[in-house]
Amino acid sequence: MSKRAAAFIAREAKKQYKHGKKIKQAVAIAYSKARKKGFKIPVKRNRR
Repeated sequence: MSKRAAAFIAREAKKQYKHGKKIKQAVAIAYSKARKKGFKIPVKRNRR
């Protein structure tokens, strides 16, 4: 993951968290948006 992608995810997660989402949900939404935007984000392999 590039620094640019990480910065995008951090901004988006912060924005979602401020809008009242729980932190884990905010991060998941941020990753999803990053993937849709075209950043190459590895898929988490150990899903529960």
